[in-house]
Amino acid sequence: MDRPRTSEEYDCKPVPCTKSCIIFTNARTGSSWLSIGLYRVGLGVPMEYFHKRYIQQIKNRNIVRKNHDEELLSAYIRSVTNIRTTPNGVFGVKIHTNQWVDLCLVNDPNQKQTPSYYRKQLENAFVHPHFIFLYRKDILSQAISLYIAQESQSWSSEVPAKKSIEYDFAKIKLYLDATMKNIKICRSIHQVTTFPKLSMTYEDLEADYYGSIQKVASFLNEDIILTEDIGRNTCEKQGNQRNEEWKDRFLSDLKKNK
Repeated sequence: MDRPRTSEEYDCKPVPCTKSCIIFTNARTGSSWLSIGLYRVGLGVPMEYFHKRYIQQIKNRNIVRKNHDEELLSAYIRSVTNIRTTPNGVFGVKIHTNQWVDLCLVNDPNQKQTPSYYRKQLENAFVHPHFIFLYRKDILSQAISLYIAQESQSWSSEVPAKKSIEYDFAKIKLYLDATMKNIKICRSIHQVTTFPKLSMTYEDLEADYYGSIQKVASFLNEDIILTEDIGRNTCEKQGNQRNEEWKDRFLSDLKKNK
């Protein structure tokens, strides 16, 4: 699967970046699925460049060069943009809400953290930003999927689960609360964003994957060629009957616990 990674094989020849496509979202919304399609049609090389593991992998390549008086975060973004901008001038990235909040806290711990502050940092960090706010309508399914992925350490169908996971009402409730908190922050940033923005859902991708890719291309004002190969061997859906059973069981237990 040609899922974008931090290795050199996914680097691009240096070209000026004219616009940034920022998928701002939370875990288990189909962001990897969307990113693979955008990569395949040449709309950037979007991936979680602000995941702690990937930040370290990029730094290990010794490509981050800090200019005089430049903040480290700015240097990192500039360095990644230099190697991951596709020939049409598009730089792609996906960012989870909690990743950006954590980075802002580290970058300026004394600053009052508000949606407007997070938005300002986002808009100032990237070249001509275009935002795709990606959500999932079924938030409980999102939380259950996150619980299973996190606890088993299997974030995609390509990675075998390290351990079997049992139903746990209390843990699922914690994941649901955390998911709802991050969605609230994401929507708050979405609301105050002043640059071009597009709202999409996981359910949109399920209903019409090719149409969703074309919608993003139109939003970016970029011409693409859609072929059948773009949708092949992308992300195998991890959710199954177990997820649905746990969803029903959780809702039943939630009523009992009220």
